[in-house]
Amino acid sequence: MTLGIFAAGIIDVLAQAPCTGKDALTAKSCAGDSTSADEKALFDLVTKYRSASGRPPLRLSTTLSMVANRHLIDLMQNVKFFTHGWSNCPYDFAVEKTWPCVSDAPKRLNSGYNGKAFETLYRTEKGNASPIAAIDAWKISNLHNAIILNRDSFKDMSWDEVGVAIVGQYAALWFGSPAAAAIPNGIGIGVSYDQAVAGLTTSFTINPTINQTKTPQGDKKWQGVSADKKAKIEIFGSPVGLTELNVSMNLGVGGKLGPENQKILITLLGNLFPEWPNLDAWITKTVANIAADNSASRTMLVRKITAEFSSDGLNSLRVVVKPQSKDK
Repeated sequence: MTLGIFAAGIIDVLAQAPCTGKDALTAKSCAGDSTSADEKALFDLVTKYRSASGRPPLRLSTTLSMVANRHLIDLMQNVKFFTHGWSNCPYDFAVEKTWPCVSDAPKRLNSGYNGKAFETLYRTEKGNASPIAAIDAWKISNLHNAIILNRDSFKDMSWDEVGVAIVGQYAALWFGSPAAAAIPNGIGIGVSYDQAVAGLTTSFTINPTINQTKTPQGDKKWQGVSADKKAKIEIFGSPVGLTELNVSMNLGVGGKLGPENQKILITLLGNLFPEWPNLDAWITKTVANIAADNSASRTMLVRKITAEFSSDGLNSLRVVVKPQSKDK
């Protein structure tokens, strides 16, 4: 097996067609950009390992997973040897001017992620890489173990998301901190507009050009309404980094969400917080509590982002997602 790492901070669902040759560097989508079962398993292993070591969970980043996938495709089809570099940007640890070939790869690929990224790399000599083999190899490497658990030289590094890819012999993790990168002064919820609304366009009519306006604070604002007119959404921020989301929807008979509204909330909150455990059951229980007492509210805190559920007393549910107040 072969292990690799690049520490940028210390050293400073649509059909996807296969990408061949240099296509991986420029194509809008490639086979493997979305998360496979093995990649989700690797993410779960990383999450479990961090949790057992008292480390907070990381969000599974669709953007950094895309970058990870493109790098592995590039390594296999173009570079054809183990390196943190790319076919269009060679990397040499001894040459400082080549370091951005790794750390700035998300920007170079026009992924929408504007921060610097951090890669750990694994390759097996025989067969295909597996989630268990990759995580086990990283665990017994002092350097890789420190990266995954934010220990030793990495204890002061700040990231809250990770991208995952497994292609052929290779597996990769890309760490980043989108909230600080995409939003001035680190204020925001750490996802892009496209990430937030993925899978919602069949439920909501949201036109980010026609309905986009400026708030008094200077943010952009998107407004949308569901096809059945029973749910509304407001989104604030910029295309690469959102600052707040508000959702309001009618409660049905017995104070329950209808199937479509339940699906909308699961999809939206799943996009924002893929690490949130038992999301469906949490929503169901919370809505029941609020329906029984419309003065009640309930809040979930994930990565210093709050999702607050409440009611306006008119048989409706309101969900507000925004950064935790600084005074808390």
